[in-house]
Amino acid sequence: MQKKGINLIKKEATNIEQYYSDGKGEYKIPILSVFHDKHGLWIGTDGEGLTLLKSQNKISRFFCKTTNNGYVGDFIQCIKPANNGSFWIAIYAQGLHRFYPDLQNTRNETEKSVPRHFISHNNVQDILVLPSGDLWIATWGGGLVYFDTKVQMSWPYRHEPGNPESLGGDNVLALSPDNNGCLWLATYGDGLSMYNPVTKKFKNYKSENYPGLASNYIFSLLPGDDNSLWLATKEGPVRFNLKTSVFETIPMDGADTQRRSIVSLLKDKEGNIWAGTQKGIMRIQKGNNKISFIPGLYDNFCLKSAFKDEDGKLYFGSNERVVAFYPSQIQFEMPSPTMCFTDFKLFNKPVPIDAKSVLKQQIGYEKKITLKHNQSVFSIEYAALDYSFSQNINYEFKLAGRDEDWQSVGTQNTVTFTNLPSGQYTFMVRPVGEPSYRLTTPAQIEIQVLPPSGLLGGLILSIYALLYSLCICSENIL
Repeated sequence: MQKKGINLIKKEATNIEQYYSDGKGEYKIPILSVFHDKHGLWIGTDGEGLTLLKSQNKISRFFCKTTNNGYVGDFIQCIKPANNGSFWIAIYAQGLHRFYPDLQNTRNETEKSVPRHFISHNNVQDILVLPSGDLWIATWGGGLVYFDTKVQMSWPYRHEPGNPESLGGDNVLALSPDNNGCLWLATYGDGLSMYNPVTKKFKNYKSENYPGLASNYIFSLLPGDDNSLWLATKEGPVRFNLKTSVFETIPMDGADTQRRSIVSLLKDKEGNIWAGTQKGIMRIQKGNNKISFIPGLYDNFCLKSAFKDEDGKLYFGSNERVVAFYPSQIQFEMPSPTMCFTDFKLFNKPVPIDAKSVLKQQIGYEKKITLKHNQSVFSIEYAALDYSFSQNINYEFKLAGRDEDWQSVGTQNTVTFTNLPSGQYTFMVRPVGEPSYRLTTPAQIEIQVLPPSGLLGGLILSIYALLYSLCICSENIL
């Protein structure tokens, strides 16, 4: 029986759970917010409302326009617990809402139990619930807002040009209180701001004046140990000493732009910092600030879409799902993947496998391929047998006999060659980007391109010889 190909059996990344807003993963959309409580896992989506999962991808309720469960909103940007078992929910372009999950039975009941609270600006990015029940609210375009829940009134704090004691910028993404009663604000492009409720003044910190601050684009904040504040910035993680006002950017040697872009922060029970990036999740180890990325995980994670539950499990929302894990169960040292060839094509068409064909057996078992001179366009496909999260592995290849250096091709898993001169070549390919990949042996196969034969071959060789002679003569004349 003819072999048809190779079946790739991918391992699951160890101890990582994944959840989808539709419960199945058939319709993947960005997860803007995530929260876990006694009801289950709440997932706030980018355009499809709110989902409640009771257990591993088992849908309990959809709260969106297309169901009778009730409509909360389309773009759920933030979910924060209030008192009496209710939630405060921030919805893009629809302001602030209070949600009572225990009252949800029908659409009409939901609409009654999600009162719309009108504040001075309706693009809410973050919510800080105070012991009094009042709220500090971060908005995009409207600065900082204080909302008195008892009298249903709000007071905005905006940037005032020419006033250095006003808010640094009106695009506020995240809030974090400190032990002294001050409020810290992350802004998009205007650095870090601190509001002192006693003096009612702001103090602003920008990278131009504080060299340790890697970027003025700050996406998330997290209180750290030893009176520190962690900043998720566009150029990497930053630790801020609240006593000395000194910023320290944690080095990320070798990390690309996507991995440097930190979008969410959580702290585990051991004091380690976990950060969602635009390309995976990393751990910053307490004590030495050593950075390690979870192997095989390449999701583009969403701004501030992260949560730690009472058991210490961490949840991160990405552009297509939620990943969750217990930090102590993550393995950073993973086996290096195996490279293999998966397909070979001539002129973009599959090659049959038989005794008279270029392929005598499946490409993964071949050691050498011999091509005629007129088989001038061929493609080789390859894959790294890695984990289920490895759809974004980067590769580089080298054609020995033609190339001196390795060539990067990103996530492309096919290389096409055209019009190779006759000769002996060795095609090699390997994965790059993870520490474990350094141990991976490149997949390689010999390729021989035969010269033309007969009268045509002799004519072509004569032409080559003539052109070569003309080149030599020209050089001598010059």
